[in-house]
Amino acid sequence: MINMVKHDKEVSLNYMKTEEWKEMLIRQGRKEEQANTERERLRADSEKTRADQAEKELLLLREQLASKNRNIP
Repeated sequence: MINMVKHDKEVSLNYMKTEEWKEMLIRQGRKEEQANTERERLRADSEKTRADQAEKELLLLREQLASKNRNIP
């Protein structure tokens, strides 16, 4: 009888350790995913800024070209 109780205790303890391990992995995964999401957001923001800047430069060049074409007799 004592051996059964000891075995049940071991099984219960192992189960709880497994559950704690799973919870720890889930929390770690969430933290990693949040960090990855933030990295992707920053990358997208910088790409949008770069694209906006390129568009502004293109418009400026078009204006300069149009201005030069108007000045040609």
